[in-house]
Amino acid sequence: PLSIPGKRMYKGYEIKYTDPGFWQVFSFRFVSGKPFTQADFDSAIPVAVVSESVARKLYGSTEVVGKSVIIDMAAYTICGVVEDASRAADTAFASVWVPYTTDRVLLANTIKENMAGSFSVCLLARKKGDFRAIRQELDRQVERYNGMKQDNKINFMGNPISRLDVAIGSQGQAHVALKDYLLETGALLLFLLFVPALNLLGVTQSAVQKRRAEMGVRKAFGATTGTLLCQVLYENGLTTLIGGVVGCGLSLLFFSLGKDFLLESTNTALSGEMLFQPMAFGAALLFCLLLNLLSAGIPALRIARQKIVVALKDGEEFTK
Repeated sequence: PLSIPGKRMYKGYEIKYTDPGFWQVFSFRFVSGKPFTQADFDSAIPVAVVSESVARKLYGSTEVVGKSVIIDMAAYTICGVVEDASRAADTAFASVWVPYTTDRVLLANTIKENMAGSFSVCLLARKKGDFRAIRQELDRQVERYNGMKQDNKINFMGNPISRLDVAIGSQGQAHVALKDYLLETGALLLFLLFVPALNLLGVTQSAVQKRRAEMGVRKAFGATTGTLLCQVLYENGLTTLIGGVVGCGLSLLFFSLGKDFLLESTNTALSGEMLFQPMAFGAALLFCLLLNLLSAGIPALRIARQKIVVALKDGEEFTK
């Protein structure tokens, strides 16, 4: 629990012990103040960065730079306030961030000649192509370091791994290849997508077939094949666009209402960027439009090219 002089708080908050490089790896928006500096870190000065919600809970305002907060019975000076981090960003999430040099117990918690402890490292590559170079450099440094040791050797067990690797299930030496993941999970997702897509094809084709007589009448009154085809495609395309927008809105609404059930952690804040990716939505909508073009356009073109009398008879040839 956190507290301030004269006020006790009983709600637990997550505190992350880190270093100044943390603020360069992860992007935080500072509402007021700034992150602790390298000098603060080296000198073990008790300063803290707090989230916006914690600042309001403590003092009722975000203008709290220079004020005190008590963490584990030790007084820290607030140096900055950031917008709340989402629990979905588990590596960066916390309510309070302080220099780990201020916790002597944490620093003393090491084993095997300081080769292991309570800390983890996050690396930010300039570009994806640097991953291989980073791993190679780490291997060289580990080999050099182990050459100076007699009893113990360090081994990172397949690390570091990228966030993409973590997302698809990799963990240290238990590496999951992206190709295998796509073959297993991707095949299942494609199956789940194609089942409703095939149903959509059938419904759309059936709707176009029911308009056979209508198209025959319009053709009898002078409508050309191109006019009939454009009309059908326009109507179906407009319906698809409206359905896509409504479906996206309903998806966001239902996810917001049921996110505590769907996500592992409750009270997880999700930004608009996490919930809605324009490129993904655009690709899905384009795919639906393509299906619509095939399922409505091809039957409509065949009907529009039929003789008027055949279309009026609902496609049945009649004999003399």
